[in-house]
Amino acid sequence: MNSFKIIGLNVNSVYGNSYETVSQNSDNILHDCYGKGIVKDHLFIEYTLFIECENVYYGIYLSESHSASFGGKLCTLGNIRQKQLNISEVMSNITHEPLSTLSIKVPEENEFYEDNISVCLNNDPNTCVFKFSYDGGNEKTPSGYIYVNINLFKQIN
Repeated sequence: MNSFKIIGLNVNSVYGNSYETVSQNSDNILHDCYGKGIVKDHLFIEYTLFIECENVYYGIYLSESHSASFGGKLCTLGNIRQKQLNISEVMSNITHEPLSTLSIKVPEENEFYEDNISVCLNNDPNTCVFKFSYDGGNEKTPSGYIYVNINLFKQIN
């Protein structure tokens, strides 16, 4: 694993599909008179961490999506991917910059297909930068997630 410097972060709100549920505290999906789940728009937050090692730049894209289980429950899936970028793609998309120098070890390409990734600072293993889980360890009723430690960044204008 190489050590990467975090250049910045992009925080973006996007609408995606979800389902109406019985109540805010329930994950039971409401169905119409034909038995189909009632679809609704949902505001999701997407994060892109921009990192650099030896003048090679990457974006780590973290997002969530909703789906339905076979049992009619609302499920959450965490999504992660990595892509090599050029410096202009990075600099033109930064919305937040690190409060201090942040260095991390990035999972290898094949590890991005694993569940439960947790990446901490090199110099402080107790400070998590981001976490990811595809299904929360539950394939039947997924409860995946993404987490980015936004407290390590400040918004730029």
